[in-house]
Amino acid sequence: VPGGAEIEITLNALFAKGDENVKKVKAALLKDKVVEVWEINTAIEGTGENAGKYESCYYNGYITEFELTANAEDFTEYSLTVGVFGEPKDGYATLTQEQLEAAQYVFKDTIVQTAAESNS
Repeated sequence: VPGGAEIEITLNALFAKGDENVKKVKAALLKDKVVEVWEINTAIEGTGENAGKYESCYYNGYITEFELTANAEDFTEYSLTVGVFGEPKDGYATLTQEQLEAAQYVFKDTIVQTAAESNS
């Protein structure tokens, strides 16, 4: 893209042992299938017509790397790289309660917080 920046998304994903999604990800890599990626910030909730949703960015891309990085008794961890094409779209996304619970890591500042501060 002349004068434009290329976007790559690198992420780690945990899968339960035997999860069929591992096969789907591998197939997407091997068959050059388009994948969708949502980057959702659960620390920023929408207001007004976006109430109950979270700030997000949506991408389309191709998986360019898929590598096993950790193997434990109950799960496997893979590192993925997605090469994005087209323009990312900003907006707000809805998450189920189960998805919210799975998204256990919320951005925190580098300054140590007390339990009372992190709950406010």
